[in-house]
Amino acid sequence: MDRPHDPARLRHQGAAFVRRNMAKYRPTDGIFPKNTGFYSDDATRTSFNYEIGAAFFYAAEKTANRQKATDLYIALSGSPELTSLDRMFLDANIRAAGINPDRLWTTYKNLVA
Repeated sequence: MDRPHDPARLRHQGAAFVRRNMAKYRPTDGIFPKNTGFYSDDATRTSFNYEIGAAFFYAAEKTANRQKATDLYIALSGSPELTSLDRMFLDANIRAAGINPDRLWTTYKNLVA
């Protein structure tokens, strides 16, 4: 029986969507889209922005586990005014969540490349 709402299937579909649209919608000024440009009149761009973020947290889950990915999400969303899209800042939060940044970035790149 087909399970169209299966979380694993949806994650793989989201990563595939990012891969298909990376050339067109790749953030030009960072790893991820800035908050100010997150929503767009182009619905596909907005979907891409959501899916690229989801792929990052899916990579965190695959690299470590769901709890550590959740801890990372909480750390990054807890103080949005302090959030930077700079990898150095992100790596500090990734380490604080107990995740190896190099492994996470490798997993992430393999998902979206």
